[in-house]
Amino acid sequence: MRKRVTLIAIMLCFILIPTIYLTIIYHQAMFNPISIAPSESVDELVQQLTDKSDDLLNTYGVPGLAIAFISNNNTDMIVRGRADYWKNLPLTENHYFQLASVSKTQCAFAIMKLVEEGLVDLDFPVETYLTSWSLPENGFDNNGVTIRRILCHVAGLSVSGVPGVLKQANLPSIQEALTEADVKVIAEPGSVYMYSGGGYGILQLVIEEVTGLTYDEYLYSEILHPLGLNNTHTQWVDFFSDQIAKGYGNFYLPSILSFTPFQAAASHYSTILDFTKWCEMFIYGQSVLNSSLVDLMLTPQYGENWGYSLGFEWKKLANGLSTLGHNGDNWGYHSSFRFSRTTGDGLVIMTNGDRGALLRDHLVAVWENIIGENSDSGINFGNQKRSTTITAITMSFTAILTIAVVLGFKYRFLSLDSPTYNFRDSSRKRNLLLILRISISSLLTIGFIFFVLLFGWTYGGFSYAPFYFIWTDIIMLMVTAWTIPASQIIQFDTKFIKRKLRK
Repeated sequence: MRKRVTLIAIMLCFILIPTIYLTIIYHQAMFNPISIAPSESVDELVQQLTDKSDDLLNTYGVPGLAIAFISNNNTDMIVRGRADYWKNLPLTENHYFQLASVSKTQCAFAIMKLVEEGLVDLDFPVETYLTSWSLPENGFDNNGVTIRRILCHVAGLSVSGVPGVLKQANLPSIQEALTEADVKVIAEPGSVYMYSGGGYGILQLVIEEVTGLTYDEYLYSEILHPLGLNNTHTQWVDFFSDQIAKGYGNFYLPSILSFTPFQAAASHYSTILDFTKWCEMFIYGQSVLNSSLVDLMLTPQYGENWGYSLGFEWKKLANGLSTLGHNGDNWGYHSSFRFSRTTGDGLVIMTNGDRGALLRDHLVAVWENIIGENSDSGINFGNQKRSTTITAITMSFTAILTIAVVLGFKYRFLSLDSPTYNFRDSSRKRNLLLILRISISSLLTIGFIFFVLLFGWTYGGFSYAPFYFIWTDIIMLMVTAWTIPASQIIQFDTKFIKRKLRK
């Protein structure tokens, strides 16, 4: 038993020491970060990014970045980094990214096309158009769930982030997925903003029901191809394997590629070239949808300085201008597009790393400062530095404890002694001490787990968030918690120590 425990401790030691080293190397740029100085114009910002983009990727630990700036009827595109980090494959403008929630804007456009064709009405109950599935009763007025409210996330529907699976084969139908995910009304429709990817699953089904086509068929034939978006797809296609920008998490570990039947909510794929066309058409116009319906789609439906239009997030800037667009956040992929129809400016960002969300938000803030005179054009690295420091310290502490256990068994200062909790023992003092020992150990363990979860929820770098796959640092923190229950069975061999001291 002692040899087994020693071997396990040695294995942990060999895991932790390289991980500590990798953590420090991976995050060291955060302590001397490359930032972006406030720019007076988009051209100046483009020049800065052309010079600094590689250093920015290093600072944030993001494998690749594709970005486009639209200004003065001109588009500047910057593509840097790697599509496959470990194969050192350069990222190009032809690599595909998962769009995540940006997919919702293309679904919204398709819904407005159905409005133009007279197939749906924005203010009719959505169940008017559903025959193969219906909203479950949950004590609220389901008739208040209209297409308009679903588009701007005020329908009171559940399921914020849609579920995914690891294999595309045998995906459930959208009807089955809506049932399995338990999409239902959980707040009075129209009363409160509740972001719902599940709601866009319902819109996907509406498109299929009223057209008699699959979601893929309708989007391809009526929206994507007519708009010239020939490199945008509503779900995974086999040839992506050689042309996908692979997603990565912490330590450049490959993220899990997931698939979902909720295509309208989070499953579209595109290249930076097509994604930029998608943004440009809202600035320059397009020939598929009546311009008055485009205006309606981009008109804010609620909120004073921030809110949603029909499928698009909108935000009022310091100088009174408003921008529209949407973010996309899936495992390993973080994207965004923003545009101002008043100034004709636009911004498109695609990244293939979990920390790309931070880089994206930084770039959006700098761009907003140029066109909207926002004062906050930078990013605060303080919290990220503190989190990185805490991670390194905690992992170092874990490694030291592990080494101490290894040496303790090797030199026999430690021994295994499973305590016997005999509560029938006549010694009241012994029983009280045992109860106290169990209670303290249990409270420490529960407290530590609570700390880890709290730390995971509050850390801003997506690799920690419990709804993302790569939890490398949380796993390391949890290993530290092993020392608490281990104190119940690993004890100092006092007799051996006394003998050594006598000698």
